[in-house]
Amino acid sequence: MQVGRVESLWRYPVRSVRGERVAEARLGALGVAGDRAWGVVDPADGNLATAAKRPRDWAGLLAFDAAYTTEPGLADATAPAVELRHESGAVVRSDADDAEAELSRLLGRPARLHAGDGRGALSAAAAAKEDASLPAPPYASSPIHLLTTSTLRAAEELHPGGDFSLPRFRPNVVVDTGDAPEFLEAAWVDARLHIGDDVVLHVFKECERCVLTTLPQPGLPKDPKILATAVQHNRTFIGISCSVPTGGVVREGDAVVLLPS
Repeated sequence: MQVGRVESLWRYPVRSVRGERVAEARLGALGVAGDRAWGVVDPADGNLATAAKRPRDWAGLLAFDAAYTTEPGLADATAPAVELRHESGAVVRSDADDAEAELSRLLGRPARLHAGDGRGALSAAAAAKEDASLPAPPYASSPIHLLTTSTLRAAEELHPGGDFSLPRFRPNVVVDTGDAPEFLEAAWVDARLHIGDDVVLHVFKECERCVLTTLPQPGLPKDPKILATAVQHNRTFIGISCSVPTGGVVREGDAVVLLPS
């Protein structure tokens, strides 16, 4: 049964940093090529900086948009260079000599960029080298986050004063589901979605939301009611998390078909 079409596709070159919209995306077992292949590391402890877990320290990451300087591929040994554009207009390029100093200045605390490989999530470098100093994949079992327009519409109706724009939720795939019922993704858990010519996603679970959805970022105010709406009306969930049993290329406008579980 066709349940919708791909409205937009997104990747996030740097974890906890705003991403970029793409017309097509190559998906592999670890998600979108280049997705979260970079991270910001705290030099004090060597840990990956995340706005979700340490918002007091790292909410400033949401003031940046990240984009690749060249297109990443799933077979890249190292992810391509990235450009981080701050809301002030300042730009940090990962391949610049002053990248660490400039990033630290804009964040107001020491920080450095760390690259994984093109398969995404700082992942294969950690897995292949078994190097404990490299961050593990953040979403190894379900690297694709999918969100429907039905769910966004339902949330907006429940909190009319809230802005449920996509940057709050950081989806990879947004599906236009037309007039379909609200929060319909719950019925898709354990089923499969066929997208375009080749790609098959396994719906692993609903996506539990966290404080990251409430934090201010360019064009979006702080709003605790964003998370409260998900908690009160949909058991904390907004969207679904998926694995990729069959990879390939997904494009905007591709049909999304629900397969039996």
